[in-house]
Amino acid sequence: MQEMKYTLKVSYKQQKEIFRIIEVSGGTKLDHLHKIITNAFDFDDEHLYMFSLKRKKYDSDGYYAPGSGAGGHSAARTRLNELGLKPRNKILFLYDFGDEWEFDVLVSKITEVDKKISSQVIESQGQLEQYEDWDDEDEDWEDEYDLLEDLPEDCDVVDLLREMIEPRIPEGDEDLAADISAWLDGLQSFLNMPVDTNALYQADFYQVERSELSQEELLAQDDSEKLALLLDAMNIQRPEDQGFYAKALMKQFRCQPDSIFDLLMAEDILFLQELLNKDYHGFMIGLEIRNPVWHLHALGLLNIGIEDICFFELTDELDALAEALARIDRDLEKECELEQISQALINLYQVIESNRFRQMVSDLVDWEVTDDYFENFVIRKLSFWNQDFYQQDQAGNSYFTCCSAETMAEVLANREKYKVRDYKKFDPQYCLELIRDGKEVSIWCTRLKRELKPKVGDIFEIEEIVSDLEDLLRIGGDQEVFLNQVMEKFDEMNISMTQKLMDTLRKMYENYPSGGLKGHNWHDNSRDNGSDQLSMFGDQPLFSI
Repeated sequence: MQEMKYTLKVSYKQQKEIFRIIEVSGGTKLDHLHKIITNAFDFDDEHLYMFSLKRKKYDSDGYYAPGSGAGGHSAARTRLNELGLKPRNKILFLYDFGDEWEFDVLVSKITEVDKKISSQVIESQGQLEQYEDWDDEDEDWEDEYDLLEDLPEDCDVVDLLREMIEPRIPEGDEDLAADISAWLDGLQSFLNMPVDTNALYQADFYQVERSELSQEELLAQDDSEKLALLLDAMNIQRPEDQGFYAKALMKQFRCQPDSIFDLLMAEDILFLQELLNKDYHGFMIGLEIRNPVWHLHALGLLNIGIEDICFFELTDELDALAEALARIDRDLEKECELEQISQALINLYQVIESNRFRQMVSDLVDWEVTDDYFENFVIRKLSFWNQDFYQQDQAGNSYFTCCSAETMAEVLANREKYKVRDYKKFDPQYCLELIRDGKEVSIWCTRLKRELKPKVGDIFEIEEIVSDLEDLLRIGGDQEVFLNQVMEKFDEMNISMTQKLMDTLRKMYENYPSGGLKGHNWHDNSRDNGSDQLSMFGDQPLFSI
């Protein structure tokens, strides 16, 4: 089978004499091509990027990094040979939406080869310093931050850690040296464990074992208010004595084991299948997804606790569900996609009119979603697991939301204030990536975290700062409110404001998708709707020194 080999000359736009000539297969996805280019220039590859055939920055028809929220096409789903390129064609590669590194990618030659080729740099001229304007403290942190990235597959990570850590142990501190040596030995043992054996689940950080308590006993330990919600969801009359709530639930589960699936989301059931099939790799991935674990916990099928380690205890009743699970005649994968897209839209828009929600979801899946199907497999279950999911405003209009009533009122007030016309449209693949990555959409958060790292140090404190600012941005408030929140947070943490931080915060504010703007950012909404809401910026900077 013939393969196409592309010879590309990638030149730094501001200094054409700095370039790399690379050879890549035509089957290379653009997402991988961006890594090849950044590696060729010794850049990290953690920033957002885009390719433009029109050689235009932020091209609406460009090919964007997954998770960028910028519209266009997905670079992760597009291969080089799908672009229709010919020799002497040139495209733009824009890397890092903060520093905006621009590269011209010239197609020098396209040739047929007999076998698939590996990418390689065949000529190199000149060097670029990605963070040349950082101070010494920033550079020291960057060296440590990137040290473990892009290691060869055969690299011994533990030996590398020994080389990094042991020289820093104070001379004569034998206790510390012994503790670190023991920790590294334990890490080496863990890394040597096969991923598909029970040994992985007896590691130091958590264990999976059999519960000594039954499902009924675990349910009885739960809050009576939560048990009442379970009874109502299953149309079971509440016993007069709250102490019998768990017994009433178990009576239903024993008589009709399948009824428990009426409460579980499709992703919960898929996770349950992995658990019952002893798919340990799937179980480990499931632990990264918070909802399935806690949904099973709420139904008394799984006990979760934290002592010296995190432990998961499986009840006998969970095993008994295997037979009922085999009787399920539903396309769980399709249902799961529907749920995930629905949740992603709610996260993106914060508030959606109930009469628009189903149509918006239907537009993002490739099959017709009927009202009954949507009500039974999405609305009812999302409403059960998130009590704020369905709300009404003071005028009686109904909405689906992930906000509290107070926040929803702020979001709606901002939409009215800024005359937002319609919702921004998102690619379905992007919506799924948002849920699967477990991340909200943000172009500038990574950059802000990077700049805060040398000033704060504690990664958990940095996450808290950025999370608070994201919450404010989702509401869609004006710049004065945002600025006051920033200053208050920075004052609390004794963070000095710099011009670099100001520029990043301004770009974060202007480019962050907002529920108050129906998923648009400030630039989108001004451009698409012709409003004057951005006149607040004028020619003045968002922050002044």
